[in-house]
Parts: sequence; structure tokens; C-alpha cells
Amino acid sequence: MAGQPKAKGVSDIAALKRLRWKSVIVAEGAKGPIVAKVARLQVYLAKEGLPIGDRQWLFLRKNADGQIKYAFSNAPKQIPLAKLIKASTMRWPIEQCFKEGKSQLGMDYYEHRSWPAWHRHMIYVFLALHFLLRMRLKFKKNSIADATAGSQIDSRITSSEVAQLKRDDGNR
Repeated sequence: MAGQPKAKGVSDIAALKRLRWKSVIVAEGAKGPIVAKVARLQVYLAKEGLPIGDRQWLFLRKNADGQIKYAFSNAPKQIPLAKLIKASTMRWPIEQCFKEGKSQLGMDYYEHRSWPAWHRHMIYVFLALHFLLRMRLKFKKNSIADATAGSQIDSRITSSEVAQLKRDDGNR
């Protein structure tokens, strides 16, 4: 259409000179803080050169090695940049959790014929994952728990927490 801007790819947008990159610490890594440059802008997704849907956030992250990762978000227009940064760092731990669940705990080995049975299987897998995390934190010398002086993780569950879990499970 005449007079309308043409659709651009994410790599074209990332290369724009007027894009304002901001250096931030996106997470704490095993070897110290992970620093990256981030940028965000609102865009319309396009299909065959025509806009589709409502405006979306395009969140760009440029790592120290120059690699650019991006994500689209339907978050509200007023969302602080810090929340987008936090959300962008949550992908890796979630992927690791699913990888560990599938490779070590049989998350992907279910042959259930009912929805409640599938939920029961997933609950047991997640409980096992939680147990493994607690054991890893308890016995690892350089764990996050050891990094903060004097901090201890209380892995005991209280009777009120057990009751809450039972109530939550009963509501399904």
C-alpha cells in the first residue's frame, strides 16, 4: 500500500541506529553477573506484509558475544523494562527443569487415559524435581544457599503447608 511503512524483520529492526540499547545485568550467573544490552519497542506483527492483531512488545537482548535474542510479548503498554528483563531470563531455568524431568524422572513417560491421572503423574514428577533441587542445594558446596553468609534453607514442610496442598489438590 502506498504511504504505509513496509514490514521489517527482527534482524532489520535490531540493526536500526535509532534503537536505544541499555546495558543491564539480566541475571546472576555461576561466574558472576550476566550483562547484556536490551531494547524494547512496540510493533505490529505482520503476515504477508500486512499487520495482524494488536501491538506487541518486541524485546531484544544483545549478549556480550553479539548474539541477539528476541521475544514478543503482549504485556501491557505501561510494563516496566525490569519486568520484561525478568521474564526474558525465566526461559532457561524452565527449559532445564523440563529437560531434567524428562531425562531423569520420566516426565514424558506417561500412558494415562484420563485427565486426573495425567495431573497425578505430573504432580509426582514436580515433587521429585523439588526434592532433587533441595538435595542439590543442601549438598553442593558452592550453591546459592552457601553464597549468602549464614543463610539456611529450611526444607521442612509445615503441617499447614501440607493441608494447603491437600486442599489445592482436592479442588481439582
